Amino acid sequence: MESIRRNFDWVLIVSFFYHLPTMENFTGAHSALYDPSSNVSTDYGIKEWISRGLPAKKMVLGLPYHGYAWTLLDPSANEIGSPATGPAVTLEGSMFYKFIKSYMQCDGEKVVYNSTYVTNYGINGSVRIGYDDVEAIRTKGFVWEGERASGLQSIVIKEKDQRLKWLKFLTVFMAID
Repeated sequence: MESIRRNFDWVLIVSFFYHLPTMENFTGAHSALYDPSSNVSTDYGIKEWISRGLPAKKMVLGLPYHGYAWTLLDPSANEIGSPATGPAVTLEGSMFYKFIKSYMQCDGEKVVYNSTYVTNYGINGSVRIGYDDVEAIRTKGFVWEGERASGLQSIVIKEKDQRLKWLKFLTVFMAID
């Protein structure tokens, strides 16, 4: 840890990819700030880094601009932890933010903000899409600022075509201090 403190100006904390529809048979918050049932969350990871000696001011929080779609086993059970049969909408369930918003507008999905995990999800029949919308990002920013950390980092993924192939990653830094 001393080497990291001495040799790095900042460390990117990736706060997503926690739960994926290709890896689990239940819905999960892929970018949960908190998880009351496990230690798979951004809050836990940040506290672990700090407890091991990494100063919060050297941390930059990476936020996702994408989400994941699950196929629900039972459409009436759509909260986090509900049984699922795998990905929905795309082959791996991965959807970038712009596509999620478009998909929800076209199909009239119901959008829910989960303040326990600090994430959003949309539901439409047997499809459940977990992602971070304005409420989640805003809350994560306020919590992160309270930790006296360096900033937020977001990854914007540009699409190459309608089949959702990724062209490139563009990194944008937003300083909080």
